Amino acid sequence: MGVERFSFLLLFISAISASPLFLGSSPNPNCPAYTCKTSSQQFVNSTCIYFTPTASTPTYYVSPCSSVKLPYCLPSTNNNSTCQAATPTPPVNAWPGEKCSSSSDCSSHASRGCINNVCVGGSQGDTCSVNDDCNPNYRCLGGICQAQIPVGGTGCVNDYDCVNGAGCNIAKTSSESICYPYFSINQHLPVSSCSSNNLSMLCNSGLCMANNEGYECMAPVKSSRLPMSCQVDGDCMSTRDDYFPTGYLTGTCYCGYNANSASYCSIFAGDKPYLEYINYFKNWLQSTYIKKCNTMRRFTASCMKDWWTTKEYNLYMYYSLNADYYPLTVSGESCVQQVYLPQWWAARNAV
Repeated sequence: MGVERFSFLLLFISAISASPLFLGSSPNPNCPAYTCKTSSQQFVNSTCIYFTPTASTPTYYVSPCSSVKLPYCLPSTNNNSTCQAATPTPPVNAWPGEKCSSSSDCSSHASRGCINNVCVGGSQGDTCSVNDDCNPNYRCLGGICQAQIPVGGTGCVNDYDCVNGAGCNIAKTSSESICYPYFSINQHLPVSSCSSNNLSMLCNSGLCMANNEGYECMAPVKSSRLPMSCQVDGDCMSTRDDYFPTGYLTGTCYCGYNANSASYCSIFAGDKPYLEYINYFKNWLQSTYIKKCNTMRRFTASCMKDWWTTKEYNLYMYYSLNADYYPLTVSGESCVQQVYLPQWWAARNAV
């Protein structure tokens, strides 16, 4: 998980509508249906998805692959799919701080190779080209590995200058910029940046907005109920907060992977799936394990998996993916979820 994932999550902000039309799961004429293969259907030639392009409701009939040799079903649009051999995932070499068996497991950033089953790079005073070259608890400054700035310390230019559980609240000059713990700045207090999706990891709610002086943290808005069916994005409005110029935020309406060809609104920062994710993410941020990661790798799944317990890692992955994919999962059949949302399916079954 990285800053990229966190920014991506607010694309899935959830919604409400007062119209009775959207209180159920009304079919969306722009969405296909996804359902399990019927008992009367006979799939041949390793077919795992059979597409019927009917005029009323195009439908994908799904049967997960069961062959050891051909275990993978790759969905395609407006077409059938067949079971395939799994494509080998190229190995990704480890960064300084991550586990290894031999130096060949380590990336070029780990200049000292594998020592005591951990990839080792530069420490205090060693030369470096980028942050990735330095060991955990260090960053590359002026070509030299130097200690990260502690919480409350000044002089940061970006988050990676700060200790791994903190980010940089950037001021006009770096001497005034301060490292704050992630999710620690209270609502209506200033924050240095705010994404186009009204997101800041420094705000305790994760939510922010522009004001006349720059940006400020906001209280989390939420949906009046979950799930919320929709037809268009405009149906996806948050609960009201008069601090926002329009009084609310608008989410996104997604076609779900369900048999009813229904579409659902994305979730907001105050909704239960998102709060579950943030609360569990804080466990990582406040742990001693995050300190074992290179500053650039503080949110990567590979470093998390190396140092967190299996149970903690699996729970994190589930909460993270559930927040990402929430509108796609609503009312979905298990066979469909297994094929169309394999990461979410695996994470859910691992917890």
